[in-house]
Amino acid sequence: MPLVNQFLAQGYALVRILSALKITPSTYYNWRHWQPSRQEKRRESLKPYILDVWKTFKFYGYRLLKAYQTLTEVQAAIGWYIDFYNRNRISNVA
Repeated sequence: MPLVNQFLAQGYALVRILSALKITPSTYYNWRHWQPSRQEKRRESLKPYILDVWKTFKFYGYRLLKAYQTLTEVQAAIGWYIDFYNRNRISNVA
């Protein structure tokens, strides 16, 4: 849809742009007024934490971490996994 905005900036009529690109007006207006859902916002807020855990402990997949519903649950799980990993790593070295 940025292409539509580019043509609008050049002075073309919206109706002609949408017709040439074979885009229905409803599709354009739905895209223009789109707002992320509450679930999408939650997923986006959890991504940095999950990515951080994955970078540290690559054997924990997203399925394990996506079971948590809130940021607090993810943070608690991350803390638990880090403590568990550190305890096992230290006990295996000794």
